[in-house]
Amino acid sequence: MPCKRSLYERSGMTARGTWKARERKVAREFGTERTPLSGGASRHTRSDSLHKKLYMEQKLREKHSAVTLWRATAEKAKKEKKIPMCVLVEKGKKGYWLVCHSKDFKAIVDEYVKILELQALAKKKRNKIKKLRKTLTKDFINYIFLLILYFNTLFNILKKGGHCV
Repeated sequence: MPCKRSLYERSGMTARGTWKARERKVAREFGTERTPLSGGASRHTRSDSLHKKLYMEQKLREKHSAVTLWRATAEKAKKEKKIPMCVLVEKGKKGYWLVCHSKDFKAIVDEYVKILELQALAKKKRNKIKKLRKTLTKDFINYIFLLILYFNTLFNILKKGGHCV
């Protein structure tokens, strides 16, 4: 009995039209198009999209280890009603990588923007407090200076035998 699976299915490879369609879909979500002949053969860019600022490298696979980690994280996050996100860090290296599902991307960015806004607000408040301290310090020094002048004048009057009223 002949096998009903295609050559691609039997070999474990993905049909060319499948990954091209996926590259087109993702590129359009970022407001651009898939690079024709992406990779080394393209005259435009080696990126999988024609985006002016984003270099996309797309991989369509049965499994990715980072996605497997994300799925386990997503189960735990669901129990706590949180947005799943994996943060990958390499020892001795600066920065980190974020792994999230595309459906959660906007919510994660929104949370990040909120944090940046709060940090900016806190910095503004710290700057206001610094200015206030500076002003109060100047006022305090001026007050002390006036007190010294007053007592110095008073001392000079008393030294000369004068009377204070």
